[in-house]
Amino acid sequence: MTRVIILNSGTGSRMGALTETRPKGLVDIGGGETILGRQLKILESFALKDILITTGPFEEKIEQYLKSRPEGRSVSLVNNPAYERTNYIYSLILAGEFLKSEAPGEVILLHGDLVFDRSVLGKLLAAGHPDAVLTNPAVELPEKDFKAVIDEGLVKKIGVELFGESCVFLIPFYKMSGPTFTAWLEEMERFRARGELKVYAENALNNLLPELGLKPVELEHEFCMEIDDPEDLDRARIYFAGGGER
Repeated sequence: MTRVIILNSGTGSRMGALTETRPKGLVDIGGGETILGRQLKILESFALKDILITTGPFEEKIEQYLKSRPEGRSVSLVNNPAYERTNYIYSLILAGEFLKSEAPGEVILLHGDLVFDRSVLGKLLAAGHPDAVLTNPAVELPEKDFKAVIDEGLVKKIGVELFGESCVFLIPFYKMSGPTFTAWLEEMERFRARGELKVYAENALNNLLPELGLKPVELEHEFCMEIDDPEDLDRARIYFAGGGER
């Protein structure tokens, strides 16, 4: 069984007034559709219904939203009460504790502010490798977003601070086998034991990547972006208003 984990535990502070009373995932991206609603719709279209959402502030708003949707699915919520003092590494640790009674199968992990077309998820699922992540070599390396070091066709390091000829833009949208995800959780637990909870979960993943075969799945013309601020939201709304995939 494939388990989906959506990280929705951030404050979305860069969105200003748009996230003063709601989580970023419930921001309207046009036509009455929310970021989270679009993600769920696309996941459902691939029969992915075993979903875990991590939350921070406004968990009750997400819970109310899920109850308002007629579609049947198994959606669990795991709250990170320390969302203001930790990064999402801690949200994933809490998600791992929630799942520890189950032997994880394949895991799809994505950030709650990703807006993408159905073809993007299809491309990730079709990757001929059990462990994969989305990249886009055509995008100029951004200052404040993730990049990946590629060596011999595999991702060897992930970070915001990375630059160089071997780096490409990375989108935090993963497909992982159960054993790989379990190993990542175990490494995150080591970070917790040292009190390192303000770092990215990818910092822990980097300790595994030298030996792990994480395949970059390259986007070409597919639409996929993170909504970090109102300018990003405007770009997404323009895309959908102009006839982008609905």
